[in-house]
Amino acid sequence: LYQYLFLTVKLDAHLREIDHAANEMFAQLTKQMTAAAGVTEALKAAGRMEWVRRTNSIRSRVREIVNSKLIYN
Repeated sequence: LYQYLFLTVKLDAHLREIDHAANEMFAQLTKQMTAAAGVTEALKAAGRMEWVRRTNSIRSRVREIVNSKLIYN
């Protein structure tokens, strides 16, 4: 696939499409998982470090999902 896309000068367009899809998926999943986990602005105000820990955990899990579904597939 790589050689075909490279030789037909479609590689850049394909990579932009994958990047766009990955960014959209990342944003959507992060929003959904944040809401499901109860990571809110109230938590941020009450316990900043707990909010950071939970947010980083969610972002890490979402990154793994996006990578496995779009990047490494």
